[in-house]
Amino acid sequence: MLIATDITGTLYFWRKTNNAKSPSYCTWTGGTFVTNNESQVADPNSIIQTGQGFFVEAKRAEATLIFNNKQRDLNTAGKFFKVKQQIVERNTIWLNATDLAGTGNFSQMAVGYITDATQGVDFYDGMYYNDGTLSLNSYLDNTKYVIQGRALPFDSSDIVPLSFSSSIAGEYSIALDHVDGLFTGTQDIFYWMSLQI
Repeated sequence: MLIATDITGTLYFWRKTNNAKSPSYCTWTGGTFVTNNESQVADPNSIIQTGQGFFVEAKRAEATLIFNNKQRDLNTAGKFFKVKQQIVERNTIWLNATDLAGTGNFSQMAVGYITDATQGVDFYDGMYYNDGTLSLNSYLDNTKYVIQGRALPFDSSDIVPLSFSSSIAGEYSIALDHVDGLFTGTQDIFYWMSLQI
């Protein structure tokens, strides 16, 4: 049983095909997923498939994780209707960093404005844990996050600090990969970078 007091809530999936140019892990937290651009990678949509390996970060040394049959979900299409369903608002931006030389170096991050997320560290924030050549992240509480959940309602003046690094000199692109929610409409998205060499 995964309890919020025992783990951070972020799942890390090892998806690597002997490719040193991409990070080893895909990351999921609070319903948001970021890929590592490898083949055979798909958004788990909150369902961990049978045999899929993953790891989590414990909040305390004595944390115990229990898995049992009550956690099984036979309806992976998500069409089970409970007595009361919570309506979840999700407005997410995915950014990709790529090497303009076409070598395949890649990093992806996401920022989402989500129901129940806060401006602090919570279940909707996935800490950066990877080993790729490129690193594109947001900053929260002086820590790098590959997924950051932000509070609703959306504030158009909200600023999210970003971090980019590369272990190889070259020219790189940071660009929108895709969006959902209110960002699919006319909402402007601005991002800028201050370089340190």
